[in-house]
Amino acid sequence: MVNITDTTLLDHLHRTETSLPLPTIQGSIAFYLAHIAPYPTSFAATVISSPFFRQLSHSKLQVLNTAFRYATHLKYNVDRDAPGYFFSRSLGVGLEAWVSAVLAGIHGGGPVVKLACCGGILVGMDDLKTFGSASIRGNLEAEVVVALAEVMDTFQQLPGAWEKEFQPTAGDEGSFPHLRLI
Repeated sequence: MVNITDTTLLDHLHRTETSLPLPTIQGSIAFYLAHIAPYPTSFAATVISSPFFRQLSHSKLQVLNTAFRYATHLKYNVDRDAPGYFFSRSLGVGLEAWVSAVLAGIHGGGPVVKLACCGGILVGMDDLKTFGSASIRGNLEAEVVVALAEVMDTFQQLPGAWEKEFQPTAGDEGSFPHLRLI
């Protein structure tokens, strides 16, 4: 496994192509989303606006989705294992503030990227089942629905674009062989 620093990750995200394997980028994004204090709003915005994710493929969308899902798990573990103080906020409140901060960071992203990231956080929350008030979950679900509507609207205006956008690329054949979107 490749160990990279935050500046190296940013350097690779600011390129259209990188020599780093996708799992390394995925793990690094998840790590920094969970560990940047106090909130990773600007880092989330940097990730979704990076040139690396402008040329979308199934594998890159899967990297984003999984990175945001695992970041939710990591943030839960970081906050759970942090020493508690008398006046510190509860685990659930801290995680909800983190989700809100990440949502603020991905707000300006493209619809497909926002859908992948919000979906990852939502699945991460479902995995944990230990946090998520109706309010934060409702905001997250609303973001997913709006992003999906934006995706559908974008591809409805471009005849044939939907099928073209989600065709497997050279590295995607083994991901979901039983699913075909056309």
